[in-house]
Amino acid sequence: MQRDLGTAAAQKKDPVRNQILRVLAKEHPLSLMNIHRRLARDFGARVSFQATRKAANALAEGGVLERGAKKEYAISRKWILDSKKFFDSLVVSYGTKANAKVFNKLFHDQDYAEYRLNSLFELDNFWADMLIYFADHLSPAERGERAYFFNNLGWWFLINYGSEVSLFEYYRKKGITGCIAYPEKNFINMIAVQSYRSTGHKSEIIKDHPFPESMDLNVVGSNIIQVFYPDNILGKLKKLVAGHKSAKDVGVKELNELINTKADIRMVVLKNAEIAKSYKKQMEKYF
Repeated sequence: MQRDLGTAAAQKKDPVRNQILRVLAKEHPLSLMNIHRRLARDFGARVSFQATRKAANALAEGGVLERGAKKEYAISRKWILDSKKFFDSLVVSYGTKANAKVFNKLFHDQDYAEYRLNSLFELDNFWADMLIYFADHLSPAERGERAYFFNNLGWWFLINYGSEVSLFEYYRKKGITGCIAYPEKNFINMIAVQSYRSTGHKSEIIKDHPFPESMDLNVVGSNIIQVFYPDNILGKLKKLVAGHKSAKDVGVKELNELINTKADIRMVVLKNAEIAKSYKKQMEKYF
C-alpha cells in the first residue's frame, strides 16, 4: 500500500481497491452503486460500474470486505483486527523479543525474573513466548504432567483467538494437558472454555477459589507465571464484560482502546518445584 495518501494527487493514483477501502472506512455499509458514486465524488475516479463491482467482489472473496443481507458492503472486522495485530506486532516485537532474550539468559543463570509490560497487547505477545519456552524446556520427569492455569478473564481470545488455539495445540503435541480454570461464567470465559476443550484440554468454571481477581496464574512443570493487573485495566475488563453479551457486540474501536491502554502490568516468572507443587495441589481438585 502507498504511504503518501494525504494529497489529492496521491489519492487519484490509488488503485480502485484502495479507494473502496477508503470510502468504506468513512461510511458503511454501502451498496455497490453508492460505493461507485463516492469513488467519483471523493477521488474523481473514472471507472465503470463493472470495474467497481469487480474490485469490491475481489475484496470480499479475499476476506477484506463482507457482504450483508441487503447486499451492502463493509470492511470485515476480522480483517481489521488481523491487519492491526500484524502491524502492531512489528512495533511491539522489538521490546518483547528483547525481553524474551533476557528471559532466556536469566533462566539459565537464576530461577526468578520480573517484567513490566505496558499494555494488554504487549503482555499477550510476551506471555505466549514464555509458555512456549516452558513447553520446550521441561525436564524429563515433568514431561507428560498436567499444566494448570487460573485466569480471571480470557480477554486474549478477543484479540488473538487463532494464536491461543495454536499455542494449546502445540502443548498437546508436546504431551502436555492443560487444566484451565475461570472463576466466572460470562461470554468471554465461555469462548475460552469451549476452545480449550476443543483442543483436548480440560477447562472449567470454578467457585470458591483462593486466587485474587487481580492475578492470573500459570504452572507448567516447576515453572510459575503470575500476572498482576493494575486497577485501570481491571476496571476496563469489568466494563467490557458488563456492557456486552457476546463477542460480536464488542466494537473494533472499543477493543483497540482496551488492548492499547497504557498500564503497568507486572509479570513474575519463577522456577520452584515446591511452590509449583503447592499451586498444583490447590488446582487439581477442580479437574
